Amino acid sequence: MTALRGGAQQVPAPRMQVNPHTVTIALAAALAVALTALVIVLATSGGGSDPIRIAPTSGPIPPSAAERHQQPGLDGPGMRP
Repeated sequence: MTALRGGAQQVPAPRMQVNPHTVTIALAAALAVALTALVIVLATSGGGSDPIRIAPTSGPIPPSAAERHQQPGLDGPGMRP
């Protein structure tokens, strides 16, 4: 038994180098997996709620009270008269 102990050599495990590039790739892969899972869950849920509908406005928005009482010297580019 004593002879075996001296003859056995331990092979060191290879070390993985962690640099910003590998961390970025790992984070991008994790984000892609999470987004794919989210899309699958939302697609299989069937969307039981009513969709939100936005009605178009009938015309321009009238100026607010602060805009109506604005001093003439403060008008700048894009400001309403």
